[in-house]
Amino acid sequence: MFASVISASTPGWQIIVAFIIFFLGLSMVMMPSQANALNQLPRELYADGSAAMNTLNQVAGAAGTAIAITLFTAGQGSHVVAVPAASEPEIKPQV
Repeated sequence: MFASVISASTPGWQIIVAFIIFFLGLSMVMMPSQANALNQLPRELYADGSAAMNTLNQVAGAAGTAIAITLFTAGQGSHVVAVPAASEPEIKPQV
């Protein structure tokens, strides 16, 4: 929902407050759910479960970053096509 109401004129403090609320809520959900998931394992598998959770967290973060960069690049490409004078190249090609 936040992404649908943000614009170029949204004040920075509103973005910061929205992210603070988002990440506080995220931490209040993720920590108990991960603890509950690991509590289902026998005691001798706690280390393996923790390693699996950490690995999954890292892989999901990397995949999410790759998807976000792909979407940003596609959006930037369509913006440059729609408004060709919007961004002049910093390094001009030598002719």
